[in-house]
Amino acid sequence: MLSISAILRSGILVLASFLVFGLGDSLSYAPQGAYLAELYREQRVMMAGLAYQLSAVLAGGTSVILTSLSLSFLGETGSSIVIPLLSLVYVMMSVLAV
Repeated sequence: MLSISAILRSGILVLASFLVFGLGDSLSYAPQGAYLAELYREQRVMMAGLAYQLSAVLAGGTSVILTSLSLSFLGETGSSIVIPLLSLVYVMMSVLAV
């Protein structure tokens, strides 16, 4: 029987988390292309896809920037409080927007 520390050191847990996340990510993003294509006429499909891809490029690095800024200004303890609070604010804004 493997102990928890042996499992963590072996990387089995990391591999399993990558596989589960990859499957969930694929299931959520796979139908998006067809959904965007059916949502608009032919002329607007290209712009909807372009807007989606550009937003992914522009917003992709914000989590890394936020983490590095909070670590440099607040330290490890402060960043462990600020980042979940900001995530909660973003979730609440998304819920209110819908």
